[in-house]
Amino acid sequence: MADETLTDEEFWTEFKNLLFAEDKLESSKEEIEKIIDLADLEKGSKVLDMPCGVGRHSIELHKKDFEVVGIDKTAEYVEDARQKDETGEIEFIREDMKEFRRENSFDAVINWWNSFGYIENKEDDRQMLENIFASLKQERVLVMDLWSKELAAMNEFSQHWSEQDGIYNLEKGRPKNNWKKVERTWIKIEDGEKEKIGSEGL
Repeated sequence: MADETLTDEEFWTEFKNLLFAEDKLESSKEEIEKIIDLADLEKGSKVLDMPCGVGRHSIELHKKDFEVVGIDKTAEYVEDARQKDETGEIEFIREDMKEFRRENSFDAVINWWNSFGYIENKEDDRQMLENIFASLKQERVLVMDLWSKELAAMNEFSQHWSEQDGIYNLEKGRPKNNWKKVERTWIKIEDGEKEKIGSEGL
């Protein structure tokens, strides 16, 4: 189920407005400030944002004079990102994270919002990391945001409600398999109809 969910464009398109609600887009500005500080990035640095979603971090980075490439597999996300980029200077590419590789090109790679570890075949995870390593310039940095099993076990992180345009989404997480996995569940409620989708991460 994890692999099917991750590769199912229909799922990501259907949940787009909930995943990228206004408060999430607004939080991008603060997150980028923290990322820049954490990675000690200098203006003009070249950054790979992967996956970039609808371009929320890519666009904020570009506003701060970084050269940015955004990668995402979901066609609608990439198209949205291109439309939001008023300058037309950000390179947005539709491609699978496992496949993208640009040798010795980036000062930093950003992998944000718990986007790693959902693929059943761990060799694919390894391939993605190898591609990131090859794409980074020597002694540059990967900034990866992950939800730990410990956070998933805490009540305040175990479930989260969001609402957009009358559609409600409940995200839940719980550790399983003797803490080897975190199971994530999305429950969407629209017009009284409930849809449940689950996946597993690190």
